[in-house]
Amino acid sequence: MPLTQQEISIITDAMMKASQATLIVRERGMKDASWSKEDKTPVTIADLASQAILLHEVARIRPADRVHAEEEAETVMEEAKAQPVRDIVEEVLGTSISLGELRDRIQYRGEGTSGASWFIDPIDGTKGYVAGLFYAVACGRAINGKLSEGWMGVPSGDERMKTITGKLFFAQSGNGIKRWTIADGAEEVFSASPAPSLEEGGRLAVIGSRAHDKIDTPEGVNTDKWQVELLPMDSMAKYAALASGAAELYPRNPSPKFGAQYYWDHAAGALLVEEAGGKITDLEGKPIEIGRAHV
Repeated sequence: MPLTQQEISIITDAMMKASQATLIVRERGMKDASWSKEDKTPVTIADLASQAILLHEVARIRPADRVHAEEEAETVMEEAKAQPVRDIVEEVLGTSISLGELRDRIQYRGEGTSGASWFIDPIDGTKGYVAGLFYAVACGRAINGKLSEGWMGVPSGDERMKTITGKLFFAQSGNGIKRWTIADGAEEVFSASPAPSLEEGGRLAVIGSRAHDKIDTPEGVNTDKWQVELLPMDSMAKYAALASGAAELYPRNPSPKFGAQYYWDHAAGALLVEEAGGKITDLEGKPIEIGRAHV
C-alpha cells in the first residue's frame, strides 16, 4: 500500500531533520570523527545520527515493512562512539533518548510482512561528505519490487548545481516531484527537465563519479558525435542533477560487488529520475527492479 499524505509528511520532516543533522556535524568540525567498518569503509557521527532519525519514524508509521539500511548498531556499541551521535539526535529532535534506544533505532529492520521495503542511505557518499564535496541523504520505498516513494536531500554542494544544492526532493510514482529548501523548509516550484534533443554536434552533459581528486571518466560515450561535457560529482546527488536538467546522462559501469544490499544507493534517485521523465535501465535497456527478491 502506498503511503498516506500524513505518512509522507512525517518522513519528509524526518528527512529535513536528518539532513540538518549532517550539516550540524559538519559545521561543528565533527565530520572527521569517523571510524572504519568491517568492510573498511568509513562511518561518521552524521551517518548514524541521520539513520537513527529516519528509522524511528519508519518504525512508527510502517512496522510491517522491511528495512534495508546501510549502518549497523555494532558501530556504536562503545559509549565513547555512541554519545556524540546521541547528542546530535537529541538536539535535532528536541527530546532525550537512551543509548539503548539509539542503538535500537539504528538497527531497526522491520517485520518484513507487508511486501514493501525501505532502502535507507543516511549519507550516500560518506567520503565526499568528509572531504567537503557533494553527498546525499536518501530514503526510498518499493512495493513488491516497484518503486513507490523516494526522498533525497542534498544538503550541500557547489555553485555549478544551484538547482540541487541545499534542496530536499520527494518523488511519488505517478505523482511527480516536490522540492524544498533544507535551510528553512520552504517548498519551491519544481519543473521536470524536458527531454534533451541530443542532436549531433550538440552539448551532452555527462555525469561521472569522483572520488576526492580522482575523476572516473565514463566509458562508451561517443565524443565524435556530441560535444561531451563531463561533470564530476560524488554520491546519489547525480540523480537529482539529471532530474533537474543539469545533465543528460549518467552511465555507471557494472560492479561485481553490486547486490541487493546496495539498492539504497539508487532507489530514491531512480524514482526521482523516472518522475522527471527519464529512464533508469541496465546495460541491455531493461528496467531495474528494486529489491524484488528482498521484500
